[in-house]
Amino acid sequence: MKYCGSIRINDNFYLPALRRNDWDIGEMRKVMFFKGRVSLIYLTSVDHPEFKEHLKLIDIDDPICIDFEWRVSYSSKFQNHISLFQFATDNCALLIRHLPPQPSEILKEFLETHSFIGKSTGNDMRKLKDLFGTDINVKIEDIASNRLCPHGFSRNFHDMVATFVGPPLFSIKDKTVTLSNWERPKLAIIQVLYAAFDVIALSFSLPRLPPAAEPKQKVLKGNRAISKSQRKRIFKNPGECAKALSDITFPNSVLILENIDFNVPDITTEKALKLTLELFNMDESIPSTMTIEVDEDLPSELFETQNWETQQESFRQKEEPDQKFLSSSEDDYDYLANIGDE
Repeated sequence: MKYCGSIRINDNFYLPALRRNDWDIGEMRKVMFFKGRVSLIYLTSVDHPEFKEHLKLIDIDDPICIDFEWRVSYSSKFQNHISLFQFATDNCALLIRHLPPQPSEILKEFLETHSFIGKSTGNDMRKLKDLFGTDINVKIEDIASNRLCPHGFSRNFHDMVATFVGPPLFSIKDKTVTLSNWERPKLAIIQVLYAAFDVIALSFSLPRLPPAAEPKQKVLKGNRAISKSQRKRIFKNPGECAKALSDITFPNSVLILENIDFNVPDITTEKALKLTLELFNMDESIPSTMTIEVDEDLPSELFETQNWETQQESFRQKEEPDQKFLSSSEDDYDYLANIGDE
């Protein structure tokens, strides 16, 4: 890596210069985001001839802080892949550009052989599967759901940094950078600083975060363990629930039927269908629900509504909403011309 000096926050600090000038692949700089703490920021790419050597900068046994950037798409029919991977360990951040048409097998192997820590990672996991395929197996602890919320802390990133690290020397979090072109031939310095700040601030927060909450009850799915909350869906009626079984990719799927009475003998008499029924109350404010644990080998003829009986007609389907992409008009970042398409 080529050392290209330090970025200092002082009277000569000139933000527009960071927008105009680029940070080339293979360059490293020292940056002080927080008083008294210098961080080394490296930028590489998956097609760099020394990419494997660069990965050694973050090759540790402990969990590595991770984050991602991709170019925002304004089309509901097309979404862009991850184009920048950010990793941080202690005072070192390695940013990896990923622009080839084919996913990097070297990077995929690294992701599958290390453990990571991120924040609000639901959409990130979907993006990883879009890029590398649904068979990728990456272990990422989500501190928002595992450490912040269970202990009463805000899941907001800025609140977390202020609470566990302190105020940064300058604010690099700018919506115009968020919406900038992360696929441009060269990243601007401000883009690299923006991306590095997230994982560096997370790594500084980590030693002071509360411990991970006790894991929720797990339901084994073959060789995988998935919490009930991750697989929970509440359907309008048993017929809709039964039909959905054909779309479940995991064996022994857990399904929830709420406020529904149905004729159990009609379905338990089917030899191919094995049901374990458990009635439980989650808390006083949540009505009783029926958990159905179903084996994977189910004949298609069992997905007919007439195999079920219900005494209620109007139910509301509940699904966990997808994380929303940031949306804005292009006018919001027109002035950031040097970070736009080139």
